[in-house]
Order: sequence, then C-alpha cells, then structure tokens
Amino acid sequence: MKRTTDGLRAVMPLLLFSAAGCGELVAPAIGGLEVAVSTAGATADLDVDGYVLRIDDDAGKPFSSRTIRLDLSVGEHRVRLDGLAPNCSVNGTAERAVTIARGGSVSVSFDVDCVRNTGTISVSTVISGPAPQGHMFRVHIQEVGSYDFASTSVQVVPLVRVGRFRSSVVNPPRNCVVEGINERDFVVRFGETTNLVFQVTCQVAGGLSVKSQTIGTPMNKDEIVVDLRMGAESIAEFAVPANGTGSLRPLLPGTYSVFVKWLPLNCAPVVANPRVVAVAAGDDTALDVTIECASPRRIAYVMEAPDNESIYSVNSDGTDAVRLTTSAGGNRDPAWSPDGTRIAFTSSRDGNQEIYSMNADGSNQVRLTQTAGSSYRPAWSPDGTELAFTSESGQRTQVYAMNADGTNVRRLTDQAGSASAPDWSIDGKIAYQVGNTGDARTGIWTMNADGSGAIQLTSNVLGDLQPSWSPNGKTIAFARSRRANPQSYTDIFVVNSDGSVLTAITHGVYDSNPAWSSDGSWIAYERRFGGCTGFYAYYDCGPWVAFVKADLSGETSFSIDDGSNPAWQR
Repeated sequence: MKRTTDGLRAVMPLLLFSAAGCGELVAPAIGGLEVAVSTAGATADLDVDGYVLRIDDDAGKPFSSRTIRLDLSVGEHRVRLDGLAPNCSVNGTAERAVTIARGGSVSVSFDVDCVRNTGTISVSTVISGPAPQGHMFRVHIQEVGSYDFASTSVQVVPLVRVGRFRSSVVNPPRNCVVEGINERDFVVRFGETTNLVFQVTCQVAGGLSVKSQTIGTPMNKDEIVVDLRMGAESIAEFAVPANGTGSLRPLLPGTYSVFVKWLPLNCAPVVANPRVVAVAAGDDTALDVTIECASPRRIAYVMEAPDNESIYSVNSDGTDAVRLTTSAGGNRDPAWSPDGTRIAFTSSRDGNQEIYSMNADGSNQVRLTQTAGSSYRPAWSPDGTELAFTSESGQRTQVYAMNADGTNVRRLTDQAGSASAPDWSIDGKIAYQVGNTGDARTGIWTMNADGSGAIQLTSNVLGDLQPSWSPNGKTIAFARSRRANPQSYTDIFVVNSDGSVLTAITHGVYDSNPAWSSDGSWIAYERRFGGCTGFYAYYDCGPWVAFVKADLSGETSFSIDDGSNPAWQR
C-alpha cells in the first residue's frame, strides 16, 4: 500500500482532475506555437550568436534556427524575441500576444533587419613643443590603417567593423615623447565613436657626432655600427664610416650609452664599451671612438655533409677560408697545438675513429693512435709535448694521454661512468666530462696531468659536456643540458676553476662545443635548432658557428655558416 501511494504521488504533478467528471483523470489542455524568424542584411553583419525566445516571463530559450515549434497551455501568452545584436532590430514590435486553443496551432513571424555592424574612430594628436619642421606623426591602427598628422589635428575614420584594435604612434621624432601609454588597446562598438587622443611633447633637440679611428691591423669592414641606448632601451642604431664621422639628430636631451657593435672578432674599442655621454639641448655632442685590431687568428671548424665531415680553417675576420682535410669519412674535433703550427683531430678514414695530426695548412697528416675502440676529442698539453684524448678501448669510455707522436699511451681516469672530452689548462690541469652515471657524479671534473686529484666542479644529472679552459686557466666554458635530451637543449655556461660562480652565456636550443679565443675575450660555439641530429642534420637546420663575448659586453655579425665543432688558434 505504501508503494502504491508513493507511485501516485510521483505522477500527480503531471495530471489534471476534471471539475465535472467524478474525479476522472484527463490530459492537460495544450496547443501549438510556431515561431519563424527571417533576417535581412549582409552576411558579415548578421547576428552570429542567434536570438533568445521568451514566452511570458520565462528565462528564455536560445534560438538559432529559422523556425521553432513549441507546445503551450491553452490561453493568452506573450511571445518576445530578445538577444539581438546592437545592429539588428525587429520590424514592428518585438513582443506579440497570442491565444492558444486546445489542439490548435498559432504562427508568429519576426522580420529582423541588420545594418552594417560598424562604429567610428576619432584620432587626435596634440603636439606641443618644438617638433621637427615638416615631420609627419603617424598613428597606426592594426587592421584599419595608418594616418599622418603634421600638427595638432583630428581625423575621423568611419565604418570600422566592431571589435578590438591596437594603436600607437609609430614614428615620433627622438626629441619627442608620447605621453602616457603609446601602444593602446581599444574597442569599437556599434554606432559609437571611439576617441583616440595622443599627446606628444617635444623638446629642443640635441645631437650626437661620432668620429671613428682604427689602429693596428686594418679592419676588414668599411664601417662600425653604433647602438644608442637610454637605459635598457635601444633608441637608434647608425653606421659610422671606419676612420670617418657619423651623426644622429634629433635626440631628446639626456644621458645615453653608446655601444659599438658588430665589430670583427679581432677588433675592439680601446676604451670601455659602452660609454656614457650626455646630450644637451641645441648642441651636438662629439665622441671619439678608437678601434684597435690585432692580427686575425685562425679558427678551425668542421663542415658537415650527410656522408662526410671535413676540417677547414678561416681567419677570425672572415677571410681566407681553406679546406684542410679531403679524405672520405668523418674528420672532426680539431685542436690547435700551443704554438699554432699543428692541428690534432679525429678521423674515421681508416674505418675506426682514431687521433691524427697535421700541419696548420693541412699537410703531413699522420695517424697517432692504434686502438681497438674509437678514440676522439684530442687536447694538447700546454707545452705541446702530449695529447689527452677519449678512448673506448676498455670496458668503459675513459680519458687517456700519450706523447704528441702517439707513443706512451696511458689511461688517466677510472670513473664508474664514462669519462670523456678532456681539455688541458695553461697550468697543467685537465678538465673532462663524466656522464652516463645517472647520479650526482655527472658533470665537469678536473684532475692533475697524471690522473690524480680528481675533483668534481659541476653536478647535472642531465649532463654537463665539452669543457674548454680559458687561456688564463681561471674559468671553464661548457655545454649544459637543460632537458633529458642533451642533443636538443643545451646552452653554453662558464664556471670558475674552483666550481664557483656558474653563469649562463647563451640561451639557444642546442648550443655546444665552446672554444675560447686566444685573448679570452670571445667564445666560439656550435649552434643548431632542436632535433638537428643524425643523417639529415645538415639539410634540416644547420649548423653554424656563432660567437659571443665572454663577458657578454659585445656582439659580432660574423658567423661560419654550415660550420660546427670550432677550435681557436692560440
């Protein structure tokens, strides 16, 4: 009985009792309503998100189709079309009264007209102070257009599609400042005018005159490039002829940094770079810049191809590139002897990777090792009498040493993981990488020339690779892996010889194989894009040899296209 009562209570809201039928149950009294909407206007101006159909005081039903059919109770109802875009309106009234009869059907139609969905932009400039005569101030509005103003004035831009836009004054003179925020976001709404007002204040201009002079070896460029900075922002770059004068005007009075950039690798300013200058209103500030160029040193590098690697060398000013190896197979890992007369390198010309040496001009190529496993990455001792190298001859990859003629081969390391990529410092220490251990031992290590006194300098379970001593023996450059795949995500870092002060030098995708210039001012390195390994590396994305100032104070435009694995003549 309880169950029957519960079941009846559950269905009672769906039923109506007849007033005259002795309690007889009957169906509700309902009829039909059909609502149709027709829209006129250009496709771009139609109401894209549809409408809302409201019956009496309900919350409304989203309505995107042309026709909708509903069942309503008999009686009087109000039907209203809402949710129209601002540029759309209903012909006649948007609300209609309808009478629904039992079993009958009523039709209601709404005609909607949509006009162009646009607004207006009013662009104004208010110019105060001594603007340069004849200068046109340009206001650019993305996706709309650019508008030029000679002075304080207004331009009206009608019929702009509604939406969000960005605007800015794109070419203010350097002695003029846009007040407030220059780059602005704004919204155009239907039928409204959006006002953009740019206030520009100009001051009496100053100027800068730079006179350059080169000394030493003639510079292999016809001009220098001056980057003028105010704080961290670059104001302008301009060219100055070598042994000539260049100027920049107008300038806002104030204090600037003058930075000489894009010099050849063998050239540098005699005094500090950058230099601070004060530019006064109405005057041209004169600045003398002296550039001293040393004799260019040779840079050895590898040119890669899918089935061959050849060693080349080139002057550090980009002149006189020469191919040094012509044998089939891989030739890489060039390393200069301390006196600059010979180059040790790795070659697989005889099948196995072995250590070879040759004269600086590529003559007299001699095989030095005869190992069962691969041998590679040679490095000269500071006196040029010995070579350290990596060998896979034993059960694990380890660092070995031998006399410069290939005799007296001996193992220096006995690491639990692999030990490889040795480099010899000016004071006789050897730096090398330890990897494949999967623990905190992975990183850059140093040891004495006889293998004793091993000390870990860095720790990186992802891998620290390819250490390279600075000429003074105080710092080590190396490639640090930033992700689990070291061949895709490495940057160049430097660390002091005691393991302190770790500094990132580059922020690329795959930067590797660092090499110092003879004066310690520049670091050459190999740069690739991500994933550039294996057979298709040459065709896919490089590599090339890039250069960075060791103290991050300078830039050069010189690079070695398609080059890799650089080594700098000492």
